[in-house]
Amino acid sequence: MLDDNAGAYDAARRDYERALELARQLGDPSAEAIELCNLGLFLCAHDELSRGYQMIQDALAISERLGDIYAAGKAIEFLGRADTYRGDIPAAIAHFREALRRFEQVQSPDAEIVRAALRRLGAES
Repeated sequence: MLDDNAGAYDAARRDYERALELARQLGDPSAEAIELCNLGLFLCAHDELSRGYQMIQDALAISERLGDIYAAGKAIEFLGRADTYRGDIPAAIAHFREALRRFEQVQSPDAEIVRAALRRLGAES
C-alpha cells in the first residue's frame, strides 16, 4: 500500500511540475501564477513547506504585477491554506481575511469558500 501512495504522489507531482513547465513555455504569466499556486500548495501538503510557500509567494508577485485582483486573491488564499499546514493559524487568518477582501472587490463566489475557512478557524469574516 505504501508503494501505491508513493507512486500516486510521484505521478501527481510530475503532473503539477509539467503544468508549470508548459505555462512557462507558453510565456503566459497568468497560467504560470496558477500553476505555481497549485504546485506550491501540493508541496506544502506533502511537507515541503518552505519550497511550496515560496512558490505561492512567487505566484502572488506575478498576479500583483499583472494587476489581477482575483488571481492575487487566490494566491493569498493559498498562502492561508499553506499557513494552516505550517500550524501558523494567526497568519492563516490574516491571509484569509485579505483574500476575502480581494474576492469581495471583484465579486467572486470564492469569497464564500474563504468565509468557510475563517469559520473553521474560529475567526469571523
